[in-house]
Amino acid sequence: MVPVSAWTTGQAPRVGLGRRVPEHDPWRFDAARQVASGEADAALWIASLPTDRPEWLGQVPSIALVGEADPDAAEVVIAVGVPGRDIGGVLWNETRGALTYWPAQTGGSAPADLPSAASVLGRLNERLAARSGTAC
Repeated sequence: MVPVSAWTTGQAPRVGLGRRVPEHDPWRFDAARQVASGEADAALWIASLPTDRPEWLGQVPSIALVGEADPDAAEVVIAVGVPGRDIGGVLWNETRGALTYWPAQTGGSAPADLPSAASVLGRLNERLAARSGTAC
């Protein structure tokens, strides 16, 4: 996440884009702090790569897009493909010290029919736009 954030915004994580320009503010955009203070009404947690679930996730209504689909991860859990395993994706390549494309693994028991997190977000945005008349 750190390389992608720096590459696309010039800033480290906890960047807001609500004002149409990247704003780096680690305190303001800290999800745990926002949930604890009541600033967050709901959460959309995206973890296509396996990672631990944040402790604050269960404190607000939540949707999780996860590569390792744990039914207890959130109130609504959507399984998505893991980049470099189930679907192609750009990941950190330790050997090259750069972001590189990793194709989906062929063969084996990896399911090939899982959507990417990006495609699920696109479909959610389309549905919300159709209901409200404006895109998110």
